[in-house]
Amino acid sequence: MTSDSNNLSDRRKLERTRLRNDLKLGEVYILREDWEEALKFYNECLSTAEKLDDTFSKSLIFHNLGLIHSRSGQWDEALKYYNKSMEISKELGDIQGVAQTSNNIGLIYANMGELTRAQEYYARSINIFEEMRNMHGMAQAYGNMGSIYKRKGDWNKALEFYEKSLEISESLGDIHGMAQTYNNLGSIFFVRGELDKSFEFYEKSLEISESLGDIHGMAQTYNNLGMVYDSKGEWDRAMQYYEKSLEIFGKVGDLHGMAQTYNNLGMVYDSKGEWDRAMQYYEKSLEIFGKVGDLHGMAQTYNNLGMVYDSKGEWDRAMQYYEKSLEIFGKVGDVQGMASAYNNLGMVYDSKGEWDRAMQYYEKSLEIFGKVGDIHGMASAYNNLGMVYDSKGEWDRAMQYYEKSLEIKEKLGDIHGMAQTYNNLGMVYDGKGEWDRAMQCYEKELEIKEKLGTLQGIAVTKYNIANILYNKKKFSEALKLYFESERILKELGDEFNLMNVYHNLANCYENMNQREKAKEYYWKSKELRKQLR
Repeated sequence: MTSDSNNLSDRRKLERTRLRNDLKLGEVYILREDWEEALKFYNECLSTAEKLDDTFSKSLIFHNLGLIHSRSGQWDEALKYYNKSMEISKELGDIQGVAQTSNNIGLIYANMGELTRAQEYYARSINIFEEMRNMHGMAQAYGNMGSIYKRKGDWNKALEFYEKSLEISESLGDIHGMAQTYNNLGSIFFVRGELDKSFEFYEKSLEISESLGDIHGMAQTYNNLGMVYDSKGEWDRAMQYYEKSLEIFGKVGDLHGMAQTYNNLGMVYDSKGEWDRAMQYYEKSLEIFGKVGDLHGMAQTYNNLGMVYDSKGEWDRAMQYYEKSLEIFGKVGDVQGMASAYNNLGMVYDSKGEWDRAMQYYEKSLEIFGKVGDIHGMASAYNNLGMVYDSKGEWDRAMQYYEKSLEIKEKLGDIHGMAQTYNNLGMVYDGKGEWDRAMQCYEKELEIKEKLGTLQGIAVTKYNIANILYNKKKFSEALKLYFESERILKELGDEFNLMNVYHNLANCYENMNQREKAKEYYWKSKELRKQLR
């Protein structure tokens, strides 16, 4: 009897060992992003673990099921499995498991836009890792906490946590961790509009990824470098980096990475005013996000498609896409995404001249950004409310909101955002006929744009200053700036803004009684208008 009992016990131990080894095979499906096979595999393992009464393996399986649902954008399901895993880890006294699962639950709440909840879980994770002196865990958790502060718009606090993470990775000799943190630091300088500093950190990250042969890390950094060039208006360079990224993601079968890169390529064509090409890439992105079940990615892409139709002046179509985006963000509980969708719907109503409806949406957006502590989002909403009052001709109210927005952006060190608000203030003064005040604002904007090296921004701001000079009947000075703007826009292939420059050059020559020159530029403007239809 004792011998049979021992044999049964030994066999059970052997089966448990085999199961725990088998669990590692499931990681292959996760790496391939083959969620259907991964779910099938882990559910079969779960059935085996229950038969063997293997509590530890159940904890690992629940954790991986949470990861699969998380990657698929099914966050309620992910939370359900992570909480089951957490419960078992607590029962077993597995504090490292509790810390890791807390970290992952934080990631879910971050994806859902519930930044305060995410922060709570990251803080729990940090406390446990610090007590354990688990340096790798601390570095990871500090990085995640930094990302929350970044999303809340508190970029100085984000930098503080990223630098803590980097310090630990350097002390451990964890160059992979260093590469990731360099990417994170680059992202902070990117959102602050400090594109050259951002570029430096992305280059550091890329250098490490190349030395490690980490092609996935290389692809991600190529994407980030593409975003820098996109922001600078250097669209051909941006596309080169996105194409490099896309090639790698295609080779390794990273569908999610491919979808994100198609999205970014769409944004380049959107910036260039090539809206049909932009839509082609957004549709490719949407198809893949749908295939992998990434609801969040689908919502973001619907949002981008809405922006294309908004740019084309097809506002009803734009609203359809924004409402699809809003519906999905609501379904997955991403309150920050909802705030962005409300913001965009407000912009459509603003464009349609339905200003009261626009303000209702901007106010909804502002309320959510306030609740989640996203001060950068609040600055954006204040800016948009200012634009409504500007459109209504209530310039003093507009300036109050622009000043609120500017104050936040100055506090954050968001020089890119400051430039945008100086532009808006310049437009208010322009509308009021206070051209000297308008010129001061545009010159402040131009100083920032030149510092950032954003070519399109430089061209457009010079165009705005030229318009002021035109209004003041300083035609020769206006011509000089129109031509400087034209040179940059031709290099960038920005036909939409170039059309406007040609039109105003024609007006300038008309006022200078140079009729032949005026006709030449009216014709150029007319031809571009035909091409853009």
